[in-house]
Amino acid sequence: MCRNATFVQEEILGAIVEHNASCEYLRSYNVTDADSFKAHIPIVDYENIAARIQRMADGGPGSVLCKDPVIAFILSSATTTDKRKAFPLTTKSRSLKNHADKISAGYGERDFPVGSFPTALAFMYAQPHGTLSKSGLPIMPGSSFYFTSQAYKERPSRSISTDEVIFGPWWESTYCHLLSGLILRTEVDYITSFFAYTLVHAFNMLEAEWRNLCYDIRTGKLDERVKDVKLRAAVAGVLREDPDSAGSIEEVCSSNVSWDQGIVLKLWPKAKYLLTVVTGDMKPYIPALRRYAGGVHIMGREYIGSEGVYGININPATEPENVVFTLVPTTLYMEFLRLRDNKLVDSSDLEIGEQYELVITTHSGLYRYKVGDVVKVVAFFHESPQMAFEYRCMKQELQNVVRRTCIEANLEIVDFTSHSNLSEQPGHYVIYWELKNEPNIYSNHALLDRPFTSIVYIPERSEKWLCSWTVQDSKRRLSPLIEARNTLPKDQI
Repeated sequence: MCRNATFVQEEILGAIVEHNASCEYLRSYNVTDADSFKAHIPIVDYENIAARIQRMADGGPGSVLCKDPVIAFILSSATTTDKRKAFPLTTKSRSLKNHADKISAGYGERDFPVGSFPTALAFMYAQPHGTLSKSGLPIMPGSSFYFTSQAYKERPSRSISTDEVIFGPWWESTYCHLLSGLILRTEVDYITSFFAYTLVHAFNMLEAEWRNLCYDIRTGKLDERVKDVKLRAAVAGVLREDPDSAGSIEEVCSSNVSWDQGIVLKLWPKAKYLLTVVTGDMKPYIPALRRYAGGVHIMGREYIGSEGVYGININPATEPENVVFTLVPTTLYMEFLRLRDNKLVDSSDLEIGEQYELVITTHSGLYRYKVGDVVKVVAFFHESPQMAFEYRCMKQELQNVVRRTCIEANLEIVDFTSHSNLSEQPGHYVIYWELKNEPNIYSNHALLDRPFTSIVYIPERSEKWLCSWTVQDSKRRLSPLIEARNTLPKDQI
């Protein structure tokens, strides 16, 4: 399919339009085929279609955006805005996502074989139930939908933790994931999570809690801090008094060399790789993750959003900093808004080295929808473009300051987050940094200011950004938390 990706993409667009031609949205633009689609359908963002999605969720009459019945509304992660978006999911779009997952897994097995039914230490979390729309359809994150679906039950792999552990409170679930992973540590083929920061948090907890975990294994009794009844019952199925295993784990974890050279392989000797998202907002976590991984490979996950599958990693052996994604031409129709001249092109007109914003058309009712992600085309696999994730719109400068400041100030970051504050003037972003080490940067604000003011870095940021910082030491119980305030772009005030 990648050999004829241009032709396949045109076929996909034609099939989407033909199937959904009777829906209200396409009829409103007199769209009947691919040519009329390209001539008349505008580029939209979520605000342009939110009212229609709401009508679908409320059970409005007729086919609003798509012909097929909607089986759920999938919530976005809210990484581009403060509000979560809800996207319709159909059986067809779910099937295409599953197919892309299988293709991606095939490439992983090619480079890092773990067999047809591997065992994973999976740090996964979800809510057992979402909310219901007025029409009675579930509204939930994609992870929650997946972990409650038949596809999850029929997956070609086994998780060390039982399903109950996925749905518990975060700290308690992570503790139980770790405990189960240590009890069955010789069976783990790979370690995974959706996002890199999840793995970093889990390994941070291991570093802080290994003595308590070993005590649980030695005595066969679960820590009383785990309160959830279902979690306690789930762990009881694997927890047995085992002084020998506890001693072996203690020997590894009590050595500084084990942590400095990578704890993963010392505790999970069969583990072939760590599988997680390492691009975009997750890039700053790679150094911390590599410290724990040691020589175990960090494999980048596929490029997926709430709206669909954008690309897969067909070179899993690539280092995490260099992961690129190949368009799977059968999953959706993708167009590209070229940044330098705002021209919309299809995959046949892409240029290597250019940056583009993704614009997608899906089987489930999104038409020329701007995802909000910017990619750079770096190569082609036959006719399919290979894309490096550059940044998520409105987040680039925040990512840059985190990355640059960590390098400049020798910071070892645990986590960071941000929000926009318009309650004060001038409006500003507040960035919270949780640090593992505690360098003396509170008296040297120039370290934080440099990534925004140095002529070396100015080309990486928008000219609209103002460069004013206020640094506050907001130390918490576990580690220092720095609050850095950067003034908002003028057009956001």
